[in-house]
Amino acid sequence: MVDHAAVPDHFLAGARDRRVPFRLAEVGHQAVGACFDGTTGPGHDQVRAGFQIRELCRPDGDRGVSRLPADVRLIIREPAHPDQLRIGRVDERVRLAGELYERAIFNGETDGLSTADRELDAAEADLVLARGKVLHGRFLENRVEDPRELELFERALALYNAVEDERGQAVAFFWIGCFHQVVRDDAESAVSALTLSRELATKTGDDLTLSYALRHLGIVAHLTGNLDEARALLEESTAVRRTLGFTAGVAANLVGLIYLADGDDARALADEAAELAASVGATSISAQVEEARSRL
Repeated sequence: MVDHAAVPDHFLAGARDRRVPFRLAEVGHQAVGACFDGTTGPGHDQVRAGFQIRELCRPDGDRGVSRLPADVRLIIREPAHPDQLRIGRVDERVRLAGELYERAIFNGETDGLSTADRELDAAEADLVLARGKVLHGRFLENRVEDPRELELFERALALYNAVEDERGQAVAFFWIGCFHQVVRDDAESAVSALTLSRELATKTGDDLTLSYALRHLGIVAHLTGNLDEARALLEESTAVRRTLGFTAGVAANLVGLIYLADGDDARALADEAAELAASVGATSISAQVEEARSRL
């Protein structure tokens, strides 16, 4: 346990010499350091603990940061001043744009305004992508299409194009493909976008997004009767996810592979998928495993 440690300056962008006291909790057998890298989904890989603090800390007492991995927990404690929490929640790019604006009006450094535009475009791209994902989650809950979902993903793609962020483009293409596949049941449009996502993710080394693109291309192949291709794509996605330590994602892929296997092979896949899903509390995947097992 590390108590009353000061958050490093880079955790609180813009706070400079102001710091928020916090403590780090040790969960299970892992002693947590002051910073970590982790993955939470497409477009959110390599997220620093500092980003999570900026997004999730609140001035109303101790609160765990729920979006961190299961074995890591940060608790915000006794902020010295509410303004520090407000500053901490501001996206670094938005903060930088504000600073560049001030330099322009006070110091005459107007050249920085172009950089400010670019930083804000990048921040907006991440924001609208996140909003689109929230709407997709609602669709999965109620199966009612919200026309804004595709608009948000396409807006994100346009912004990532504007700032020449190919990694971001890979993520946006994935979600556009996922929308056409899951919401519109339009395999042709889905494959087009997912293929572009796969190519860009491979080019930029974004293995997490690559695993999603491969998975959904495998689903398309399965639904269109190309079983060998479906199996190869799902196995490739699964191999990537094992390397990443994306346990819930591996379990989800194994569910798809159960439907492409027979007899003892299918039962072995179901057993592994159930064990992996249970190990990370992925209850939705556990339910899918049992449904697949019931059809064996």
